Amino acid sequence: MKTAYLAALLAGGMGLTYSGAAIADEQWTSNGKTIIYELDEGNMAVLSVDGTTLYVEGLAGVSEDRGTYAGVWMLDETPMIETDAGEVVPAEGCGFSMLRPGKSGEVSEYWGQVEITFIDANFPSVWIGYFGDCFDPPSDTMVARPVIGE
Repeated sequence: MKTAYLAALLAGGMGLTYSGAAIADEQWTSNGKTIIYELDEGNMAVLSVDGTTLYVEGLAGVSEDRGTYAGVWMLDETPMIETDAGEVVPAEGCGFSMLRPGKSGEVSEYWGQVEITFIDANFPSVWIGYFGDCFDPPSDTMVARPVIGE
């Protein structure tokens, strides 16, 4: 990977969580981190996890017959790193910015591709996410398990 920001997100791992109905109330966990299905924007589902937003094309409003979906992930803030000299500087990004879907004017230089495959066709379901930095093909994996409410 080009930078450590995506690796740090994935290192936490993800499990299962569900509370109520599918879609906006849907949640998953992975390595102690909670992934939340925030909202639908057109045919795109917007998920969030630990300072990262996932924009998943074609998943909006789908709770049955789920399969594989592609999209992008974007960091919500610029990650900072400490150099060998002790100086705190922005982490290396993709070299150019991408416009954040649905948020006019907001851009990020910290983004990449994501592919999500649901294990079961219907809600709730475990999914496996494949992530890559910038234009790199997805190479890092995360398993997300639904959170089931009482």
